[in-house]
Amino acid sequence: MKSLNTALTEFQGLLTQLSQTPEGELKLANRDLDTGNKVRPGAYRLTDGAYARLLQKVTETPGLPIPSGLREDILAYYADPEAPISTRNNPKAWKTVMKQLEYLKLQAPAEIVGDSPTGRR
Repeated sequence: MKSLNTALTEFQGLLTQLSQTPEGELKLANRDLDTGNKVRPGAYRLTDGAYARLLQKVTETPGLPIPSGLREDILAYYADPEAPISTRNNPKAWKTVMKQLEYLKLQAPAEIVGDSPTGRR
């Protein structure tokens, strides 16, 4: 309950900030919402699973623009080949992650124009 309350308070503050300055840049810390800790590969099994699902989502549609910040974050998460990421425990799932990472590395980051990752308003 404590982590949920902390996350709600944090998001309410961010929404207030965004409503007061909608043209401003919204900075979200990369924190695990269950633990409040900084996201680290292998530190929390659910985070490892979430990154694997996110990677699958952003690579499942060829040609889909991938925002550069998102692309960089995913690549950084998987950058350390020695990280104890729990997905490694499933060889089939890990092979899929490696294949999707190779695809992501080959994709040029999307240039964000306006308020849509496709550049359309």
